[in-house]
Amino acid sequence: RPAARTADLPADADLPTLQAWVEAQARTEPPATFPDQQARSFLGTLHTKQAVSAHWPIGGRTPLEKVRALLQKVIRQYLRWLINPIVEQQNGFNVAATAATIALLRADRELRAIRAAHQAGQHQQ
Repeated sequence: RPAARTADLPADADLPTLQAWVEAQARTEPPATFPDQQARSFLGTLHTKQAVSAHWPIGGRTPLEKVRALLQKVIRQYLRWLINPIVEQQNGFNVAATAATIALLRADRELRAIRAAHQAGQHQQ
C-alpha cells in the first residue's frame, strides 16, 4: 500500500483533525506481529532437542525388573549396529536443520530491518 503522507494534512490542522487522520492511518496498518520474539522462544528448545539419544537408561527396582533390564541391555548391545547409524543420521539432520533454521531467522530479521528502513524513508518523503 502506498505510504501515507503528512502532506495530505492541512498545515493548520487542529488537534481533532490530526487525531482523526492518525486513527485512519492506524486502521489501514496490518496488525503488529513480533516474529523475532516468537522465534526466540523456541530456539532454546530447538537446541535441546537437536541431539537424539540411541538408548534411554534401563534400570529396575525389584529383582524381576533388574533381570528384565539386564536382558534389555543384552538385546540393545546386540542391536547397536542397527540402531546407532540411524541415530547418527538423525542427529546429523537435526544439526543441519537447526543451522538452517537459525540462518533463515537471521535473514528474516535482516529483511525486516531493510523493509522497515525503506518504509521509514518513504514516510519521510
